[in-house]
Amino acid sequence: MDAAPATYTVQQMADKLAAFEEILGNRPPYCSGSLPVSKDNLVLFYGKEYESRRLDFSGAIGEDHLEELAQFCQPCRLRREDQEGLGRTVPKGGKG
Repeated sequence: MDAAPATYTVQQMADKLAAFEEILGNRPPYCSGSLPVSKDNLVLFYGKEYESRRLDFSGAIGEDHLEELAQFCQPCRLRREDQEGLGRTVPKGGKG
């Protein structure tokens, strides 16, 4: 049995929104920019099963290395309720 939706007075809703605003502050709901990273943390390990590779992003990386990385990549599986798909094949925003 579904529970009935909660009902609030205007004042209760204003109080809840004020508490929410206090937590978030006057900032956008995302972050951007850059962070300093040491050279030791610029290595990406990737591979399948017993075949592993590494890319060191502290220096220049050739096109051939990036192409090899792309070949190892697979589309991620997305799942929403009873639907499953690859990449953007699952409908967005509840559209069937």
